[in-house]
Amino acid sequence: MYGAIGDGSLVELRETLFDKELDLQQFLSTHSGLLAGDQMNPANPRRIVLVTAEAGIAIAQGGGSYFSLDHLFIDQDGIPTLVEVKRSTDTRLRREVIGQMLEYASNACAFWGVERLRLAFEHRCEKAGLDTGEELQKLSTGPEDGSEGIWEKVAQNLRQERLRLVFLADKFQPETQRVIEFMNRQMQLSEVYAVEVRQYVGLGLKTLVPRVLNSSVLQADRRAAATGSVEPWTRDRFYSDLLTRRGEQAVTVLRKVDEWGQAQPRVATLFGEGKFDGSIQITHKHGDDPSIYQPGDTV
Repeated sequence: MYGAIGDGSLVELRETLFDKELDLQQFLSTHSGLLAGDQMNPANPRRIVLVTAEAGIAIAQGGGSYFSLDHLFIDQDGIPTLVEVKRSTDTRLRREVIGQMLEYASNACAFWGVERLRLAFEHRCEKAGLDTGEELQKLSTGPEDGSEGIWEKVAQNLRQERLRLVFLADKFQPETQRVIEFMNRQMQLSEVYAVEVRQYVGLGLKTLVPRVLNSSVLQADRRAAATGSVEPWTRDRFYSDLLTRRGEQAVTVLRKVDEWGQAQPRVATLFGEGKFDGSIQITHKHGDDPSIYQPGDTV
């Protein structure tokens, strides 16, 4: 990898592991973009704001903090996002930390109150000299969204035990990633991610490159199936899923076919109704009624 400097020349940047876990934690505290919310859901990128670092978690009603979570964030849907940061050289990453995260999540749902989280957020903003309203505005999707609405969403998600669990490291071993992917497949309401942040250093320059190693685009489908509802397949949703499953080349090729069909007066594009798997049909119209199609007319 190369980085550009002021005179336009390039400097070679070499991948370097973090010297201290604290360095990575401090970067995350000030740059929530390292969670790569746009990669978590390309069709509906996650906008994420830090609630607090070192979030305390009790193990009994009314009790004090027993555990300390590295970072707690929320997104525009009010989903509490629990983040544990570890360096790849930490041998606890696979077994101990994954078990620890599950303990954090179960007790957070049981004993976190939204007012407690709100106070922690306000304290964090006050300490950093930030305006709470401006911070929450980063999550806004429209003029109707206000701070009260965001915290109501947070409270609802805690009641429903809907969380996002994120393991963040400078490098993941395949066996660790496999465990995280297994957890994500098995969960109906929550999402589980492995986010890898690679560091590249050279001649005073430092570049951090975050990457989500496992996608949860289908997580909404699993939740919908569990509640008996199915999210309709749209063009954006189909191509987002295809990008995750087959990569950019497949999307590019199929979009060209799709665009050709949209330009034809007697051709329509139909999307499937599968709970978990999307499909697309480029179909020829018959007769004057554009809603009439003949079986087998997919091209």
